[in-house]
Amino acid sequence: MERRKEIRKYTLDVGPAPSVLVPEGSNFLSVMTQHRKLVVYFSVDPDKPTELRWFRVVDTGEVPPAGLLGNRFVGTVALPDESWMRHVFLVDE
Repeated sequence: MERRKEIRKYTLDVGPAPSVLVPEGSNFLSVMTQHRKLVVYFSVDPDKPTELRWFRVVDTGEVPPAGLLGNRFVGTVALPDESWMRHVFLVDE
């Protein structure tokens, strides 16, 4: 029997390497802004133990850290007023 899955939202803190605590084996779904904050969505099995998933966020025009572009790119997001564009990478895969 397949385990129960849920879609959950997590807020990414501002910083050079934000992380979220999600159930093990969670599948990343999307990234966007909500209420002027970066949020990520995962498909999760809420009964599993948790693990940290790490991200890197790079602004347009910023030089990315060495090796970052080899990680999984998950999306580009903007604030509603489009004052900046941010490029988000999932770095723990």
